[in-house]
Amino acid sequence: MGIPIEPEKEIILTVVSKKQTDDILKAIKKAGELDKPGMGIGFVISLEKVVGMSHLMSDESIIS
Repeated sequence: MGIPIEPEKEIILTVVSKKQTDDILKAIKKAGELDKPGMGIGFVISLEKVVGMSHLMSDESIIS
């Protein structure tokens, strides 16, 4: 297939509000130099349900 296999990968998952998404993705792109070939990818997946974050749900500035 011609796809090189790299032995080390990092996966960073975050959950943020929709209004923060563009700014955060832009910061990740810059910090990870994702505009350069071979540096990785960034993407957004919408979540419908999340558990284990009830302590954040009371703070509208964090998750809304």
